[in-house]
Amino acid sequence: MQNRLLALFSDADRASLAPKLSKITLAHGRILYQPDDIIDKAYFPTSALVSLVVPLEAGYGIETAMVGSDGVVGGASAVNGQFSINQAVVQIPGEGFSIDAADLRRLARGSAEAHALIAGHEKVALGQSQQSAACNAAHLLPERLAKWLLLARDRVGTDRLQLTQEFIAEMVGVRRTSVTVEAHQLQQAGLIRYRRGFIEILKPDELKEAACECYQVITRHFGRLCESPHNISDKENKS
Repeated sequence: MQNRLLALFSDADRASLAPKLSKITLAHGRILYQPDDIIDKAYFPTSALVSLVVPLEAGYGIETAMVGSDGVVGGASAVNGQFSINQAVVQIPGEGFSIDAADLRRLARGSAEAHALIAGHEKVALGQSQQSAACNAAHLLPERLAKWLLLARDRVGTDRLQLTQEFIAEMVGVRRTSVTVEAHQLQQAGLIRYRRGFIEILKPDELKEAACECYQVITRHFGRLCESPHNISDKENKS
């Protein structure tokens, strides 16, 4: 599986990026940034999943967005600043690419299309963060859990997710026992199967019916990003 955001870059911009990208393995629990860290590298996950988390003094954090094969972690350093505003932690281990933030910044400064694409991705991440805030305030845990599992599935490209209920509970801001109860209900309904450390989605279409509206809203955000200016221009030129 490849990174879908990288695939949206023009051929020329991808050719500029290719020599500067390094393949990496992202281990579960690895912290890529802490709040206020200087971002010196950006990451394009391919099969890993990274959560953007707001740490709290109580010792836990709340997830505001997640990034997988749909995006870049640390892309803001290329367009509007070099400091992290949240914690970035690897939630599902996997592969990806890293690049020096300075190299990504030079590309964005030299290519209007690349700048627009990276800035567009940051807007999508902001939209996801805002939707998550509304979701946590307005929707019940069963809907939010279904939404969260579907978003994770989309970003790692597999129905089998390597994660624990403890981690999910922390990300959605509830007790582990609450996630256990709701996961058991989904398993009893035949939508998922879980054992310690893994959750497998068995019926994604039915899980979508159980999810809140936020899943579709967040999915549409990325769909609009795919209609980036240079892609639209290409389509117009071919017509």
